[in-house]
This record gives sequence, structure tokens and C-alpha cells, in this order.
Amino acid sequence: MATFDLSDLPDYVVEEDIEGWIEIWGHSALATGNLAELWADGFNEIYPDAHITWNLPGKEVMLTPLYYDKADMVIVEEPGFYDIMPYERMLNSQPLELNPYKGSADMNGYQAAFAVIVNKDLSIDSITMDQLDGIFGCARNGGWAGTSFEASYARGEEENIRTWGEMGLTGEFADAQIEAHAYPTSYSMGETLADKIIKGSDYWVEGLNVHGSYYDENGNAVYTEQDIVASVAADKFAIGIVSGQYFVNDDVKVIAVAGDDGVPVACTPENIYNGTYPLLRDGHTAISH
Repeated sequence: MATFDLSDLPDYVVEEDIEGWIEIWGHSALATGNLAELWADGFNEIYPDAHITWNLPGKEVMLTPLYYDKADMVIVEEPGFYDIMPYERMLNSQPLELNPYKGSADMNGYQAAFAVIVNKDLSIDSITMDQLDGIFGCARNGGWAGTSFEASYARGEEENIRTWGEMGLTGEFADAQIEAHAYPTSYSMGETLADKIIKGSDYWVEGLNVHGSYYDENGNAVYTEQDIVASVAADKFAIGIVSGQYFVNDDVKVIAVAGDDGVPVACTPENIYNGTYPLLRDGHTAISH
């Protein structure tokens, strides 16, 4: 796991005092390893007159405590369209979102960025966000930015990419159909991918190979990312998207992704933490009024 030198970071300067009670609801995972308690202890070192109470029932609660005035803040995992919309309808405003950290880059569980993987025999080393849209998406009349529908996100069929020849590959790859592998849209990660790649729409490529976790015939857990990696490794015409690189092996390769500036950025811990990698995830999000 990569380590970072934080010795040059400036000391935190208190600009105003905080006192009273702060009620926080959130993900039950925060109770694991006493993470919530450690956060509160660190906060109280700076603001000794503040008192934090936690209610950690699980991510299913999402924003409900906020719009019923039961919480001052909620900590959730990647709130999506259907989480934000009730809040907007109840209070006629958008919640304030803060992303305090990005997570880990190389552990099984929560990972901080999506990695694009291809079969080891595929001769490409980078891809653009527009090309990902062309491969994983299809024609649409617009898309969503949060809870706002944007007609400017529309695109036609001419921007679809369905063969590796359209990506510039030759020989046996020229006419080969691209086999795309990703998460189901019912997963929060599938919804996050839709926001980042296909402009929040539901117009995925026809025949998208979707994967989920399951137990094999021996009762062993097979994780979604593990299954995507295995599928891409077994098909030289495949491309997949996985959260993190915990299950990546030598039969696939992680390729760089270019954003609006066209410069490919590798999916490395450094580029994740400095924010230059285009397919970042938001991490656990702190939300308040």
C-alpha cells in the first residue's frame, strides 16, 4: 500500500468555535473498528465544547433523517439521483455535500476509483472518457447532472463504438465486437458509473455484460470485481470496469484514462489522491442542510 509524506501539510487553524450537540446519522460501517468514535475524539481535540452523538443504522437510511430534522449531518456512500430527489422535493433545495476523503486504492471492499481493464493481449494502453461513453453507452436525448436533465448531454448513434477497429485496432481485432463488462445499474456503483460515463442516463450499450457477487459450487464467495476480472481475462476482445485493483492479475491490464484535456492519467494511488484521475469515486459523503 502506498504511503504519503504529510509532514508539509499546514497545521489546522480554528477560525471560530463550535459548541453544542451535533447529531450524525450514517453508514453502519462507521461503527466497525470504532471509526466513528475515533473521528469524534479527533474533532473534540480541536473543539472540546462540541458533543457528537451517532446513529448508524445503515446506508439504506440515506438522507431521510435530514429532511425530517432528525440529524444535523448524515454520512453516506455515494448518494444518487433517487436519494437526492426526495430531499429536493421536501425542502425545495439541494443538500450540501462534502467529500472528506477518497478511501483506499488497493483493498478489497471500498476502493477510491474505478479502473478500466482490458485483456492482456489487447494493444491499447489508454482510453478517453468519450470513448468509454461510446463503448458502454448508446444514443440518447440527454442526460442527468444531479437531479437536472441536460439536453446538452444528448448524442447520436454515430458516436457509438462497437468494434475494436473503431478504436484503431487492426488485424483480427479490426472487426471484432467489443464485449463490455460492468456493474448492474441496480448497484450504487452502476449508478455512479452512469453519472460519470454516460451522463447519468440509462442508455447502456446493448448486451452489456453485468456482474454481481455470488457463491460458487464450493460455497466460496466470488466478488463482483473478481468475476469481471475473470471474464475479461478469458476474452481477448473484452473491456471491463472494476472498483479498485484488488483482484487485478497478470491476465488483464489496467489502462490510463484521459479526461477533457485528452491527457491519459494512470490509475495509481498518487493520481487518485491528487484528484487527476478522471474516474474517481466520491467516497463516503458528509451531507447537511
